[in-house]
Amino acid sequence: MPTDGHNDAENAQEEFVGLFSLHSRRVYSFILTLVVHPQEADEVFQNTSLVLWKKFGDYVPGTSFWAWACQVAYYEVLRFRQTSHHGVVFSDEALHHIATSMLAREEQTSLLESALHDCLKRLASKDRDMIELRYFHEKAPKQIADLQSRSVHSVYRALSRIHEQLHRCINRFITSESGQ
Repeated sequence: MPTDGHNDAENAQEEFVGLFSLHSRRVYSFILTLVVHPQEADEVFQNTSLVLWKKFGDYVPGTSFWAWACQVAYYEVLRFRQTSHHGVVFSDEALHHIATSMLAREEQTSLLESALHDCLKRLASKDRDMIELRYFHEKAPKQIADLQSRSVHSVYRALSRIHEQLHRCINRFITSESGQ
């Protein structure tokens, strides 16, 4: 019979695998931006993956796994630069600025994605259906008009109204999240 410690370790392992699977490509892209050469990125990514696994107990659940993983990756890039015999492409200051900018941009993108997701859920079902047809199923306004037995002009007007509604909702969401 498994002990509670065994179950905790198994749960932590499953959580790590899930989070790592979800974010590994973006972590690799982050590393590739900082080291330039794919072979170097592969080596740093392998080292980063190992460190993430070993230090997963330091990860605070509910926070951004991607940001935490990129912080670890950044330090692995610095370590690689110290031990590598390859020429340094960026100064340490430039490298830090690039890493910080990427993390800030990712936070902004995550906030916008959350806002859009929340605002799409708030749309009336007929409006959400139209957005899904237009953007998820890539239907042209003429095709939507044919599917819904309406004029193309009315589809354009509806899409414009929905876009404006989403724009206002996203702005409210971001304002409320930033505490302004």
